[in-house]
Amino acid sequence: MDPEATRKARIAVLQEEIDFIHYANELYWRQANPSDAAKAEYYRRQDRLEEIRSELAELRKALSSSPQSDSFFDPNSAPTRVGHFSGEV
Repeated sequence: MDPEATRKARIAVLQEEIDFIHYANELYWRQANPSDAAKAEYYRRQDRLEEIRSELAELRKALSSSPQSDSFFDPNSAPTRVGHFSGEV
């Protein structure tokens, strides 16, 4: 697999993970009185989101500097939530 395709695949996986984290966070926010374990999981998810955002920035930077780069990522476009978790609330 060529490096650009690998980067695009990784971006897709990370975006799906973000969707899952957002869904899990929505469930957490709906709890009237979350347990200590639920709070700990929430903070772990927040840490993971930071890691994902950093990795996505690096991947997108590498893609945008790639000579073969196409319009897979437009840094001026708004982020979208796509995935099987969208709309499930």
